Amino acid sequence: MRSSMAAIAVVVAMAIGSAPAAASVPLPVPSSGQTNSSSVTQGDPSATGGEANATGGEGGDANTGNTQIGNGNAVAVSVGGDADAEGGDTEATSGDATGGDGGDADADGGDAEAENDAVVKQTNESGSDSDSHKGCCESHSTDGSGSQSNESSVHQGSPEATGGDANATGGKGGDANTGNTQIGNGNAYAKSEPQEQKESNSCGCGHKGGSHSNDADAKGGDTEARSGDARGGDGGDADADGGDAEAENDAEVEQTNESGGGHSSYEKCGCESHSTDSSSSSQSNSSKIEQGDPSAYGGDANATGGKGGDANTGNTQIGNGNAVAISVGGDADAEGGDTEARSGDATGGDGGDADADGGDAEAENDAEVEQTNESSGHGSGNSSHGDCGCQKAPWEMNGSSSGSQSNESSVHQGSPEATGGEANATGGDGGDANTGNTQKHNGNAEAKSEPREQQPNGQTKSKSCGCDRGKGGSHNDADAEGGDTKARSGDARGGDGGDADADGGDAEAENDAVVKQTNESSGKKSRGSKHGDCGCKSHSTDGSGSPQSNKSDVKQGDPTATGGEANATGGKGGDANTGNTQEHNGNAKAESKPQEENVPLEHKSSCGCDYGNSGSHDANAEGGDTEATSGDATGGDGGDADADGGDAEAENEVKVVQLNSSGSRGSSW
Repeated sequence: MRSSMAAIAVVVAMAIGSAPAAASVPLPVPSSGQTNSSSVTQGDPSATGGEANATGGEGGDANTGNTQIGNGNAVAVSVGGDADAEGGDTEATSGDATGGDGGDADADGGDAEAENDAVVKQTNESGSDSDSHKGCCESHSTDGSGSQSNESSVHQGSPEATGGDANATGGKGGDANTGNTQIGNGNAYAKSEPQEQKESNSCGCGHKGGSHSNDADAKGGDTEARSGDARGGDGGDADADGGDAEAENDAEVEQTNESGGGHSSYEKCGCESHSTDSSSSSQSNSSKIEQGDPSAYGGDANATGGKGGDANTGNTQIGNGNAVAISVGGDADAEGGDTEARSGDATGGDGGDADADGGDAEAENDAEVEQTNESSGHGSGNSSHGDCGCQKAPWEMNGSSSGSQSNESSVHQGSPEATGGEANATGGDGGDANTGNTQKHNGNAEAKSEPREQQPNGQTKSKSCGCDRGKGGSHNDADAEGGDTKARSGDARGGDGGDADADGGDAEAENDAVVKQTNESSGKKSRGSKHGDCGCKSHSTDGSGSPQSNKSDVKQGDPTATGGEANATGGKGGDANTGNTQEHNGNAKAESKPQEENVPLEHKSSCGCDYGNSGSHDANAEGGDTEATSGDATGGDGGDADADGGDAEAENEVKVVQLNSSGSRGSSW
């Protein structure tokens, strides 16, 4: 039996890599080493969101205004007779006009995210359960005598993210025009000249020279314009959102070492050492994290609301209904035509609202390290040693009597930089509204009457035995009457300026480091251990000489956060004009000249009555009335402006937890 057991011992010893030895010589046990090594290197990711540009289409213009030029004019010229000219009336009526609304614009810049993510998990675990030895062995139940180590290195670059810019421009509202334009219509011109006269020798009364009339009558036509209501289209709204940007380094490292031993039983074993749990095991964790300088730039946002369309209902009337009458040797009558304009209401389109939101920016370094060492020796239950001559007994030495536990962590974080996107919002201007009428040089009248041309002395003798009325019985009256001018303008309301709302992008630059390091060593009760006749020098040493250390080094850079600027400009309210312009209308001029007397008294030989200068030479001029009535005018309200600069947050945050724990529980021999 003894020979067979010896053979088994030799086989076991060879199996564990040792030569046979006597009972009094300790058998060295090869240490089992467990090592994890990890190296992670990450570059510089870059992400750029796409730009967005949106432009709303312009609203269509609307025009119902009429244009009338050079219509209904009359010209009459007569030699030896009357001349009558009457200009035709001019009338324009326009319908309502509404300009189309400008198209809305919505632009969203693309988001950008550049990120390095590293997750490292390392674990070492060593443990042995019940170990029973009978006979004679050199060493027994040595648990965790090897070393356990984890080493991790993480290098992360500098990610950069740039959110896309967004530019939105609302379309301009269409203009609306119902104003009529009337130029040079309904004018009348009449001119009458006498027939050339011959000398008259009559024994009676000579009537051939001046018995017929040479009158000139001119009457200008009336001009009337009526415009419908006009409303300019609203400008399109603009909404621009810059793309968000996020640049981040994330590193997570978890390292664990664990060693434990179970119960052992020895009978009649003459050994050098017994049941040593983790007596010489070392446990170490080493972690190094280096993170670069992430940078994030939120996209800019520019929003411009479209301008509201203008509205115009004002009429333009120039040079209409004028009358000119010229008569030589007869009456001249000129009557200017009336001019009237009525404009509808005009409302300018509202300017488009503008809303710009700069992109948010977030640049961050996140590092989380968790390191744990744990060593525990479980009781050698019912360990019985009889007749054992040992130099070292307790036969159980629990709890890393000579092992060490250490954690070392190094975290270096760069200087993240975050800049929120700028926001610029400009509300569209409100459209102008105009209902004022312009009337110039309308309804004027001029009448001019001139006497018949006289012959030189000695050539116009009148030899008459009766009454000579050839030269003196004519009428040379001049009558001029200017036409009335009337203007009535509708109400005008300028469009409201568009509101502007600009919010600068928020910026957050942050370094976050969390380090948790734990060392724990414990020895548990050895139950029912019996030692007979054993002279030992030391007993039950639990964790008596196990060093524990934690070391943490955290360096954080200078995070910089800059909130985005915000600029908001409310749109200008539209102007409103109901004023009428009237210049040089309804004027009248009448001029009558008497016949010049060129015949000496000695040449007058009349047996009757001499009527040479008995005709009338009246001049009558009457200017036309001018009337203007303007409607209410209300200027548009300016747009509201609201600008909020982006918030900025720059932060270094460190959380370090270090824990060392060593304890032993009751031991019984």
